[in-house]
Amino acid sequence: MKGIDPKAREIAKDLARRSGMTLGEWLNSMIMEDGDEDEGYTPLPRRPHAAEMFDRRGRSRRLDDAYAGDDDTHRLGASIDAIAARLEAAERRSTVAIQGVDQAVAGLVRRLEAADQDGRQYGRRIDDIAEELREGHRRLRKFEQETGPRTAETFSKVETGLGALAGRLYDIEERQRSGVNELRQRMDTVEKLAGPGAGSDLLAQVGARLDQAQARTTEALRGLERSFAGLDQRLRAAESRVEPEGAREAARFEKLAETLARQVDANRAEMMRRLDTAESKNRMDRIERAVLALGEQLKTS
Repeated sequence: MKGIDPKAREIAKDLARRSGMTLGEWLNSMIMEDGDEDEGYTPLPRRPHAAEMFDRRGRSRRLDDAYAGDDDTHRLGASIDAIAARLEAAERRSTVAIQGVDQAVAGLVRRLEAADQDGRQYGRRIDDIAEELREGHRRLRKFEQETGPRTAETFSKVETGLGALAGRLYDIEERQRSGVNELRQRMDTVEKLAGPGAGSDLLAQVGARLDQAQARTTEALRGLERSFAGLDQRLRAAESRVEPEGAREAARFEKLAETLARQVDANRAEMMRRLDTAESKNRMDRIERAVLALGEQLKTS
């Protein structure tokens, strides 16, 4: 067919091939569809002849107005031109739509890639956290296995040390009590033998010093009892956690008890020495002789 644009012809051939028809069959079907559209169309009232000659419409169903003759060739060429125009418009719309879809798909792919990357980062972070938790559990179990027996052994040693300290304190207190009682008995004996005088003053001074020493010792023992009570509270609190300082505290209190015991023994020895010195002095002899002479005079009378 002459007078048809080669591009329009190629488009028509391609559309016919896609439809599974020959070019002639496809053109016939398109012309028949345009005819069907004209059957349901109500034309407007006719204009004057001059206006009718220049009235051009873009739709294929008005081609008869543009070509007043009965030339089939011209009508077929006009139909093909209209179809080509429609195909180009559809192609432009399809291109725009495809571009929009392509952009939307590209954006969706970018979002999916970003989400996938974030997911991988979150997965790595979760793996790191899980590994840290596993490492913490391993270290905790190792710590419990290593320090559990040692902690129990430390507590048992501290308890044993406290028991020994308590026993030694009781022994110190008992020895102090017995020593003070012995000193008081000896002082009472000396007072009975010496009677009132210089020896009584000396014995009163010795007794006062003994009372002071006993008061200091008692106060020190009370301080130790308070320290033991505090240490016992700390041991109870340390049962729920590892407290390696308990052994050092027990050793410190043991040394303190030993120092106090030495001080008590030294004070007791000093008091005994002074009493022995007071008994051995000449004035004590004179007092005893005077007491004996007075007793003989009383017997004679």
